[in-house]
Amino acid sequence: MAQAPQSAPDGNYYEFYLEAVHQPFKSEAAKRPVYEDVEFLRIITGASGGKNIRCRPVTDEDKRRFARQYEQFTAGKEQRGTGLYLEEWAPLSRSRVLELKALKIFTVEQLSEIPDNALEGIGMGARDLREKAKRFVAQSVSSAPIEELARENKNLKEELNVLREQVTELLKASKK
Repeated sequence: MAQAPQSAPDGNYYEFYLEAVHQPFKSEAAKRPVYEDVEFLRIITGASGGKNIRCRPVTDEDKRRFARQYEQFTAGKEQRGTGLYLEEWAPLSRSRVLELKALKIFTVEQLSEIPDNALEGIGMGARDLREKAKRFVAQSVSSAPIEELARENKNLKEELNVLREQVTELLKASKK
């Protein structure tokens, strides 16, 4: 959740916000895309009448330098959880994602675990949506061994090609 940009004495504006960042290591372990919220700082400068915008992860120095703004940001920050964010899941329209986020459901995993008594709050098609999410999570877990074998097979083929090239080079060198 972004906060309104805060003007600083240097004339720049500083805005703290959360960015969903892909986690390759966790994604590989889970055999599905995994994202986590990372705090970012947007710096807006008004150089020569135009605007220059830079964005980067928040540092400890930023937290100290803009302590009041950072405190306001952390007080209102959303906790989205870890997993596949709904925005990244193809079966959902943009409007459905926004509806679910308003209910504090941010990941497919959260959606798959919604209890029956909470489905009414989601509206039409909630049960089917939860079942799709459950199937997606189960499939990503059950397909993990197959994906691991495919990765291993690919690596072995690459190693075999390297070995073939080395043997060919050795044979050429021995004939000289």
